[in-house]
Amino acid sequence: MPLQITLGELLHQLAHEHMHRPAITMAESGETISYIQFERLVNRVAHGFQSLPRAGNGYVGIMHENAISYLAMAYALKKLNRVEVSINRAFRGAALTRMINLTECQLLMTSQQHLDALAEVVDDLPHLRALILTSGHTRRNAGSRI
Repeated sequence: MPLQITLGELLHQLAHEHMHRPAITMAESGETISYIQFERLVNRVAHGFQSLPRAGNGYVGIMHENAISYLAMAYALKKLNRVEVSINRAFRGAALTRMINLTECQLLMTSQQHLDALAEVVDDLPHLRALILTSGHTRRNAGSRI
């Protein structure tokens, strides 16, 4: 019998059963976050996303380095019933364009370090309407230069 629980509900349950136990430890940096801290972070991110316009198909791209913040964005999108599309950070040019266009992502979240790669292909991304920098800055109208 399949589980009848969402990832958001599961995280909430774990956060209250294992509050201060480590939920995530990043192998590269050793950074650790507890279940309760992670749930609070995910909820803050999800509340911030609620003010954004809903992408037509619900697909939201994430082009971001491996970090707890990436996982928080992915969980937040799931809580809002949107689909996370992981964009490979190594992609450039035609491969990057193809990945974003295949999913028709209208919204893409990224960090400063990936802006150059995106700037090279922005004119070939007809569906992209908003780019959100994880530093908190939003740039709209991707049809103009990033």
